[in-house]
Parts: sequence; C-alpha cells; structure tokens
Amino acid sequence: MKYTYISLDIKPTSSFASELSSDTFFAQICYMLYMQGHNLDEYLKDYENNPFFVISDFFPMGYISAQQMPVKPASEINVYDLAKRKALKNKNKIKLENLISNGILTIEKNGLIKETTDISTTDDSWKNYKYDVVKAHINRAAGTTLNAEFAPYSNIEYRYTAKNNNFYFRVYLYVKEGFKEDIILSAIEDIGKTGYGSKTSTGKGFFEVARNEDIKINTDNKDAFILLSNTDVSGMNKYTNKMYYTPITRFGKHGALTEKGTPFKNPFVMAKSGALAFYVKNECFNKAYMGKGISGLSYHKNTVAQGYGLYIPLKLVEE
Repeated sequence: MKYTYISLDIKPTSSFASELSSDTFFAQICYMLYMQGHNLDEYLKDYENNPFFVISDFFPMGYISAQQMPVKPASEINVYDLAKRKALKNKNKIKLENLISNGILTIEKNGLIKETTDISTTDDSWKNYKYDVVKAHINRAAGTTLNAEFAPYSNIEYRYTAKNNNFYFRVYLYVKEGFKEDIILSAIEDIGKTGYGSKTSTGKGFFEVARNEDIKINTDNKDAFILLSNTDVSGMNKYTNKMYYTPITRFGKHGALTEKGTPFKNPFVMAKSGALAFYVKNECFNKAYMGKGISGLSYHKNTVAQGYGLYIPLKLVEE
C-alpha cells in the first residue's frame, strides 16, 4: 500500500503559552474551520470510521524523540554497554527524513536504536526553553494594577531556538481522498495568524507555514512502524507482538463554543508520538493512519478527539 502525506514547516514567530501537540492542534483546526463558516458537523459525521484529516505532532527541525527501549538482561549485553547507557540517553533523536527514505529501523544488541543521534552535535541542533513569566493583573478602567500588591501571577511559556537561527517544526498532514486539502491548509495558516493555544491575545502562539514536497509512504515488505501523533492504541495488540510507548492522559476542556453545562471533557489515555511497534501484521497497514477516533468525551454528543495517528512503516533489523 502507498499513501501520501503533506509535509509542512511551522516556523514560530513568537513564544507559545501552550505545549504543541497533535491532538490540541487537531481541535484548534476544527474550531478554525467552524469560524471560517464550514459545516463542521458534516465533516465529522463519519469521523470514527473515516477521518477527513489527521495531523501529526510537531517535530523540531524534523527530529522525533525515539521511544526508550527496555534494558536487556545483563547476561545478553556486556558491562561496558550498561555503563554507557545513561550517557547514550542523550542520543535519542531520529531524523524523520532518514527514516522515510531508508525505511529501516535497526535495534542494536544493547537495546538502543542505531538511527538515533545526539542533536547537540549536529548543525541543525536546537534548544527548547520552558520558563515562568511573572505578570500583574491590570484594572483596565483605572489603568493601573488591580490592588496595592499588584496581584502578581506567573505563566509558563515556551520558546524555541536553533543554532542556525532558522528553527522550524516539521508537521505531516493526511487528508482523505476527495476532501479539498486547501480547506485544511487555509485553517492552519489562519491559526498561525491568530495564534495557537492560550494567551493569543497577548501575542503568543503565532507562526508561519511553508509547504514542502509531499512524501510518499510505502508499506510494502514492512514489519514495524513509528507513530507520528499521539494515538489511541487500544486494540493494537491484535496487529503487533511488541509495542513500546509512553502513555499520556488528556484532561480536555471545551473552548469558546461551549454555551451551557460543564466546560470539561472526560479524561482519556493515548500513546505519545514516537511509539514503536514490532513484528506487525500486514493488515495493520491497510489505512494511512493508525488508532481510532475518540468520542463520548462530553455532554456535547458530537465532541471528538483525534485518537488517530500518522506513522512511518519500517523494516526491523536486529543486530
């Protein structure tokens, strides 16, 4: 099977007040489509069986963080490998372009992934900064702080820089056949102009979008994959014998569309992007995405979350 993903570069033009993630980006794209006047209910009516689009996570400079593999028994690896394993944990980034072009994932005897690298040694290295910014409440009518104590509070912000001052996130997008991809791309561009996540009114979350050449995903003769999105992997055990992932719990909240009732969604658990599956059955690759749509999250019956995930199919090699 062969699939096509759209490749985008997201270039931040400000700091962010919300962490970047595929499921949050999906929700904001849906909200933007609604604000643009599209019939979102029509787009989502078959979402649990046939999503009209699936978005990947945000990958700094095109690198994905590899899932940490379990340590093999000491009888299978030498003491030197055990001693250096902690130092090698910094070598945990994989260039997605290399995975796509080579289609091979090599697991070494020490349990580490051969394709990983330490990005601090590369020309396209980057740094992510997470820091607290102290602010004060303002009484807009009086034009001063709220009270004598200034009512200070702190916000967490995220900033990204690269050695070559050309930082970007690589993002992949799948749009189902027959659906106009320009509709989704327009929504993403408008989010870049209005801001992603929270605190957009204070200038947070702005970015520019550049499209790259589309990439072709070929699943022929592959028996493993790496997930590019936060994904609902429940039920995946029937397709694979081994899967390694980091679970994350989402405590969602409705945005501006909530008119009544509680604003909170029911929590749900997903596998974080970068999850690895080995010895995969061929029928697992019959779609351009893994996972499933998540519903039943709210008293709003049409509420869904992106439990789908894009992936790169791979040939597993064990050395």
